[in-house]
Amino acid sequence: MSESPQARVALVTGGSAGIGRALAEGLARDGYRVAITGRDPDRLEAAAAATGALGIRCDVRDPASVDAAIARIEADFGRLDVLVNNAGVGRFLSLEDTGEDDWAAIIGTNLTGAWRVTRRALPLLLSSRGAIVNMISVAGRQAFPLNSAYCASKFGLRGMAEALREELRGRGVRVINLLPGATDTPFWDGVEGDWDRGRMLRPETVATAARDALRQPPDALVEEVVLGPAGGAL
Repeated sequence: MSESPQARVALVTGGSAGIGRALAEGLARDGYRVAITGRDPDRLEAAAAATGALGIRCDVRDPASVDAAIARIEADFGRLDVLVNNAGVGRFLSLEDTGEDDWAAIIGTNLTGAWRVTRRALPLLLSSRGAIVNMISVAGRQAFPLNSAYCASKFGLRGMAEALREELRGRGVRVINLLPGATDTPFWDGVEGDWDRGRMLRPETVATAARDALRQPPDALVEEVVLGPAGGAL
């Protein structure tokens, strides 16, 4: 990670594992000063040490926690150039079996949490004329059974991001949506079923797509990237 005070700064929520960690590593190689957030202190510390990132414990469902995280970015770096809304949770449940707590956790993290972080970080991003990358999922354009809450959160995030993109046109902040298909991350560790994880996307592949979108010149915008396993959906 670059230590130059002029180096660009990236914040990756949910950056302690999976796509978030791979993207944090890639952005650091690209010369960004990187901060990552997570809820698990041990996993966050390990990821920060491995990536050279600043680890900030944060729960995007908690307004005070988000305020503290962005305040830490301001205090330590004085700027923010890229926000990656990557924090997310999901559970395989039918709508009938989705309880109040399940719904609140999924919508609260994937949709409301992304709104909260974006809203709090937006003044810094406007100042730097930076970029927002939303890690959405193909579940933001295609519905899957046993995923009503997850699909609702991702369709909602995609809609929010598209509206924000129009609001920010001409103000210098780019909004980029990534919609990856099944990706081999810890998300699948507790999922029942015979899933061929060898056919899934690699986190590094998704991270590279995000970095490529960010590398475009200021007069170009990659609005949306849909990325799936070459062998088709699982």
